[in-house]
Formats: sequence, C-alpha cells, structure tokens
Amino acid sequence: MPGIFVTDPGLTRIHHPYDGGADVVLPAPGERDRLRELHSAWLSAHPSGY
Repeated sequence: MPGIFVTDPGLTRIHHPYDGGADVVLPAPGERDRLRELHSAWLSAHPSGY
C-alpha cells in the first residue's frame, strides 16, 4: 500500500500502513501511550518498540 494515509478530517491522527507494519501519528503523548498499552502485541520485539 505505498502512499496510503488514513486520517481524521482535521489531520490530527494519521495511520500509514506499509509492508511489515504501520506508523501512527497522534496529537498528544498521552493518547500515544494509551494506544501503546492497548496494542502492545503489535509492537516490534526490538527493545525500542520500533
């Protein structure tokens, strides 16, 4: 899926899927941290989580 971005209307949340994973951009660190906790199984096994 090259070049695909899924966003909300205000472009404050961005999901960018690609082969082997996805990037998620969120407007606040707290929201990021909650998403990380809810979906920790989705993270890389690398110690940084990337």
